[in-house]
Amino acid sequence: MLLERFLSELSLERCAVASLSIVTLILTALAIYNHFLHPLHHIRGPLLCTLTPWVQLYHGLAGDRHIWLHKLHQKYGSHIRIRKADFYDAFPAIKGIYNTHNAIDKTLHGRKRRVLSQAFSDNALKGMEELMLLHVKQFCQVIVQGAGEKGAVTRNLSNWFSYLAYDIMGELCFGKSYDMLINGARRGVIALVDRAAFRHYVCGLWMPLDSWHLDQLLIPRITRDRWNFIMNSRIEATLRAKARTQAGHASKKDFFYYLLNATDPETGKGFDTKELWAEANVLMIAGSDTTSTSLAATIFYLVRNPTAMQRLRKEIEGAFGDVEEIVSGQTLNGLEYLKACVDEAMRLAPAVPGAMPREVTAGGATVDGVFLPAGSNCGTPCFSIHRHPDYYRQSLKYIPERWLEGETCRVGGEEWVSSKESVEVGRKAFCPFSVGPRGCIGKGMALMEMRITLARMVFLFDMDSADATGEDEEGNLAMVDHFTSQKTGPNVRFRKRIL
Repeated sequence: MLLERFLSELSLERCAVASLSIVTLILTALAIYNHFLHPLHHIRGPLLCTLTPWVQLYHGLAGDRHIWLHKLHQKYGSHIRIRKADFYDAFPAIKGIYNTHNAIDKTLHGRKRRVLSQAFSDNALKGMEELMLLHVKQFCQVIVQGAGEKGAVTRNLSNWFSYLAYDIMGELCFGKSYDMLINGARRGVIALVDRAAFRHYVCGLWMPLDSWHLDQLLIPRITRDRWNFIMNSRIEATLRAKARTQAGHASKKDFFYYLLNATDPETGKGFDTKELWAEANVLMIAGSDTTSTSLAATIFYLVRNPTAMQRLRKEIEGAFGDVEEIVSGQTLNGLEYLKACVDEAMRLAPAVPGAMPREVTAGGATVDGVFLPAGSNCGTPCFSIHRHPDYYRQSLKYIPERWLEGETCRVGGEEWVSSKESVEVGRKAFCPFSVGPRGCIGKGMALMEMRITLARMVFLFDMDSADATGEDEEGNLAMVDHFTSQKTGPNVRFRKRIL
């Protein structure tokens, strides 16, 4: 009787009111808990961001999460509190199979890194340099095709540096180049890789996109392209492993040589087939997008700072008498101003601009004077710390001299001498490759590729800015945050130098 009476009095309107009341009650309770009772309630930040992940998901989808975080730091200070992101749980391309990038377990990560690090040793990189040089030389040839003897040609370098980086990584990872520099047939791979990283990124900001498969409904194109990239990588990796086995000792020592043959010196264990797939995925994303962004950023700032370009050319010409002398080694690595130009570009335009989160383990941890309970995430946005005025004077300006002790820095009407202390402070805050045991394992290879490419370009060509493509409102390189930075430009005019 009571049930019948209750059902007879139910109406759609009453159900809606009851549901709304319940939701309101839950949100109010969450707001009270987060604002007054949460262990981190004393850390400031937008209240809405502690209630829902959708605020940062919105900025993640918009590609401006790094700028949003930077504005929050400017408003609230060095410590801000937002909703936790389950970042690395969304990254595995194969569920349950982790790679060097997304392995959370320290023991597992340590084993994978010890195996992979053998492919990035100094000796290994030296053995791969010949393959890299082939593509850098090809890049320097095709970039001025159509210019004539004394004419100029304009190129969008965000595109052309991507072609170069993908050709090199295709050669090193899968044993064959994509040939993007000379053939447009496979340039679509670049968009697939971007969407693969982007899909992992946004799913990490709101895990139901991944765990409930809502990505297939809400971001179907990104999800489809990500899957196409994963399957393409699996096929390429499987074919490469088979070819490597058949070639035996006669095959070249690229990444796959080490991925197939290297073992962990502590456990004696190498990578199985699924682990090979996982590592191939991350190598393509981490080794191509990031390097092309840093190359584009360096040229972006150099063509807008002719004094810096002139000084860099003088340094390079003073060290090398012929372009074929420009190879990796002590002479190239000793070019201090080239290093300063690259570092300053990576400071202003980091290839991974957002915060790389780290999860606090059992017992909690104290970070920068703040105790964080177990399960919390913390991270430092590279984009923000690189613009912090306490660490970098005139932080929005491109000043390579800031990295060189005793050099005079000039911007506008201001002038100062870079001191040992200011250089050390800047170095401590500088983290384009991250730091610690989770730092970028391919840092050495990326710097080698960048130094060779940039030194040869400056030696061979006169370059100047063709237009404002790629500039943000502050005159810096505009970036879209898809975990790795996406960019447009710079458009650069090239003229062959008479040598």
